[in-house]
Amino acid sequence: LARAYPSFVKSFSINFTIIALIVGMNWIGLSAVGTAVAYYNDTETSGENTFNTASLDFSLDSASDFTPDVDPETDAIRMVSVSNDGSLGFEYAVRVDNFLGDTALCNALDLDANLDGGASEYSGPLISFNLSDVGAFSIPDDWNFIVDLTNNDYSLQSKTCNFDFVFEGWQIGGAGFSDTETVSNLVNSGTWAVDACVT
Repeated sequence: LARAYPSFVKSFSINFTIIALIVGMNWIGLSAVGTAVAYYNDTETSGENTFNTASLDFSLDSASDFTPDVDPETDAIRMVSVSNDGSLGFEYAVRVDNFLGDTALCNALDLDANLDGGASEYSGPLISFNLSDVGAFSIPDDWNFIVDLTNNDYSLQSKTCNFDFVFEGWQIGGAGFSDTETVSNLVNSGTWAVDACVT
């Protein structure tokens, strides 16, 4: 009996160790199942892309103001050129605004406006000039403005009429960029002979 006891203890220790290892390994395996994460992943790259900005910008150029002085026999003329200084095409409108000076002279002036030497785009009172849609800018866009006096009233002599031509441009299609440019104008009236009253 003294020899059998150590053999039983030894056998129990080995069995206990084996069972403890089996249980421990299963526990580690089961605990790993709860933390496993798997998913699909893909990455693609598109190279050689370019992003460019554009601009809408135009300017007005005129060598001189309205000349010569206007009178019942003489018209005054001014040329205004439109230039595209940006990268976008544009449409535009042109009108008059900001009248100053002698109101009577401004009201007595008629305006004829033509583009690039073509037919009149407008012919009528200066104070009513408003072309709401000239169309798309094209090279060249040279405006020829001619004012004439509608009567020979003596009170209109040696007067001045100041006003602006306002050019408003917008991106073709009506959305996006816009630009507004203004050119100031001065029309002077000269003097003329008044018929003497004969009794």
